[in-house]
Amino acid sequence: METIKCPICMIDNAELLWMAKDYTYFIPGEFPLVRCRECGLVYLRTRPSPEEINNYYPNEYLPYRKPIQEEKNPLMRWARERNIKKRVQTIKSTMQNIKGNILDIGCSTGIFLNAIQKEGWIVKGIDINPSVAQFAHDYFGIDVFIGELSEAGYPSEFFDAITLWDTWEHTFNPVDTIKEIRNILKDNGLIYITLPNWESLDRRIFGKFWVGFDTPRHLFAFPTRVLERILFDAGFKIITKKCGLGGYYTFLASLNPWLFQKISNGRLRKGILSILYFPGVRFLFQPIFTLLDLLGIGGTIILIIKKL
Repeated sequence: METIKCPICMIDNAELLWMAKDYTYFIPGEFPLVRCRECGLVYLRTRPSPEEINNYYPNEYLPYRKPIQEEKNPLMRWARERNIKKRVQTIKSTMQNIKGNILDIGCSTGIFLNAIQKEGWIVKGIDINPSVAQFAHDYFGIDVFIGELSEAGYPSEFFDAITLWDTWEHTFNPVDTIKEIRNILKDNGLIYITLPNWESLDRRIFGKFWVGFDTPRHLFAFPTRVLERILFDAGFKIITKKCGLGGYYTFLASLNPWLFQKISNGRLRKGILSILYFPGVRFLFQPIFTLLDLLGIGGTIILIIKKL
């Protein structure tokens, strides 16, 4: 384990929110979740070190799923294809037909990079997990660097686009990461980030069981004013901020551990979840999650960012 200071203020002046646990995979350990009294950043003060963090990413970790083509459930396959197509379309609609170099930080098994590569982009990925990086290379032929961005040694102003799909909160120093991204991004390049939405209804309902905390894989949580400060100080401007690419299944990711703690009857709990995860049920609730996104309190925010 390692103990850190606030990476924005560079001091240790934080209040303890609670001792956080892994409510998703139940890997043992307690971690002090704190909020900096100076800037408001929420982070794990004591956390796994880079050498041991992979111990908290089990084989069944959701982003490590098999390729979409091997998904047996047709509705789940459709939902996953739709999610990837949304990400690809987001880039296509904002890059004005540019097809250059793109880097996906936290690329996992390379499913997104494979999709954008088919659109004519030259792709590279980064991931800290050697096994998923090897899979992306072997299955899709993608060049994946294993380790942290600071170790990759990419040249300055090399990438036209950089993506962090549900990744920034996993990085060991989000401030240093965004500064290095600025260095390797072209002046007219764009960054695409998805993050758990601090303003979401999910967080207000589920509290410490909110998937946005996902201890200890999520090392940080970003209240809006803190997020905006980090980006501005690093020389970036947010050009698009909206909710999306989350919704129903993001909600269920928080509901699952909440039910586990609140309902002792395992059969009842399993019955509720089996109904909610049954193929097609999500469409009954889609109008609600669409409304939450429009109100800015959906589960996930999408940021598109450029240099100042």
